Amino acid sequence: MALLKLAEPFRAAESAPLRRKITVDDQIVDVYGFAETSDSGSWTSATLADTGVPGSEWLRLHRDAEPITRGFSGAPVLEPPSGDVIGMAVSNGHQAWMIPVETMAGHLPALSRWLTGTPALDDTFATVTHDGVDLTFTREVVAWFAGAGSPVWVVITGDARSPRARAFRLGVALADRERAPRLSALLPDLRPRPGSVHVAVDAAGKTSDQVGGRIAERIGPGSTALRTIVVDGIDEAIDPDHLVRTVIAPLATSAGVLGLRLVLGFRHEASPAVTVARSLPGTAHPPGPLDDRIKAMAELVDELAAIEEHHQVMAPRFTGVPRLALKARRLGGALTQLRTHRTAGDATWVARKLGDCERSITVAVEAGRRGRAGIDHLVSRRAELRARLAAYAEMARDHDLVEDAALDTAYGRAYRLLFEGPCDIEEAGRAVDAYIAVVRGRIEGRG
Repeated sequence: MALLKLAEPFRAAESAPLRRKITVDDQIVDVYGFAETSDSGSWTSATLADTGVPGSEWLRLHRDAEPITRGFSGAPVLEPPSGDVIGMAVSNGHQAWMIPVETMAGHLPALSRWLTGTPALDDTFATVTHDGVDLTFTREVVAWFAGAGSPVWVVITGDARSPRARAFRLGVALADRERAPRLSALLPDLRPRPGSVHVAVDAAGKTSDQVGGRIAERIGPGSTALRTIVVDGIDEAIDPDHLVRTVIAPLATSAGVLGLRLVLGFRHEASPAVTVARSLPGTAHPPGPLDDRIKAMAELVDELAAIEEHHQVMAPRFTGVPRLALKARRLGGALTQLRTHRTAGDATWVARKLGDCERSITVAVEAGRRGRAGIDHLVSRRAELRARLAAYAEMARDHDLVEDAALDTAYGRAYRLLFEGPCDIEEAGRAVDAYIAVVRGRIEGRG
């Protein structure tokens, strides 16, 4: 990367905004580049997958077709449909990656003046130093971001200026794409995966609405991709109990479904809200032995593979079924890596990667189960409609209602919707109801 200083000002008619943005697995992005076969440039689409190299700062640009070539190196990566630039493409001709905008700003701080979007960290996290900190606790924080521990972690830091509180904020800053490059050089042995904290809020002096709004602004609705939320200074918020009950508790309760991990920072052990926080779902599930956890993940991957196979067979039989991202094969490959390193005796590597793998698999399986439940509901509803259609057709025959043009038309429409081509279940339901109404009208008219 290079930030160029022009010899004279250049006033562009318009420019693409550089945007801080949480990136998620399987997110679709657009890239415009100049491949060797194209003189005028061309668009291509890709999906973001996992982390790449170096230092896990890059994200892989994955395409099922031919890879993105060298002509795309340096090209902006855009988020559709907004057109915001969320990264820069890098390619060696065999594999392509994206450097996120936040990572770019971490290495080129002057770039931040042109960025839009909310930073991941509040200022109190962003201004930390490595002086006067409890580095032992910082390592504990870094280990949790790497995957160790339960989905909801309650942390007691002491006063905001205490070594433990400073250590906590340092650990959070090290996990931020925009802050990590400037801190990692000072502490090379403390390097959580960049971007493993998605939003960190200092609740001190803030209302519940302010904290909730900050989280919602950064996280956004709808996604179930893995995201980590840090809320510090909860007992120094304007109303700590209200904050825990109305903002934090709903997030913890839905953490498994929404793909969330929560770090909840309190200044004092005696704070009443601490007891409530420790009773939240997900705070008391310590990890078991490595081999047991790997075995459990293997069972989940097998379940996910079966769900995806079922989805591919059944989804085309109905209209409006959301696309289910196929992840079982890739997650199975990650699990194979864990097994290989485990067999080789590299327990440290396995412990570092295990948590990320567990959460990725859990989130994928939860999404798959929801998709499976949706399809199963459609199959059940279609079977019910077919049974009703058959029952009333039999009733029509019992009452000698044959060669009735209106009945034939109504029956034919319902039959086609239920048996021919993808089924629009709502439309089919209306068609069956219409046929039943005609049958009943004919029978009651005779009486």
